[in-house]
Amino acid sequence: MHARALPTWFWVSLILFVALQWLMIPVLQITGAAHDVVMAGILFVTFVIWPVYLAGTIVILKKVKQFSTEGLIIAAVFLMIPPFTFIPVFTAM
Repeated sequence: MHARALPTWFWVSLILFVALQWLMIPVLQITGAAHDVVMAGILFVTFVIWPVYLAGTIVILKKVKQFSTEGLIIAAVFLMIPPFTFIPVFTAM
């Protein structure tokens, strides 16, 4: 199984998730200092939204697309990308 075997909707959803996770940070919390808004948004996305997205995508790949365990592991590796996009923010704060 190669990464190319993952469906197109998987890649589109991953790209949209990464883009929307950055766009929703200021929307999540209007009041407060900029530092607090960013940290609250990052924590909410990382510990609430992303696990739901991860579990939902894996369940769809397993139940609907009948992916093997190897295919699910490859997909899970790519699904680990969103939390790591926040590393530059953590290092700058």
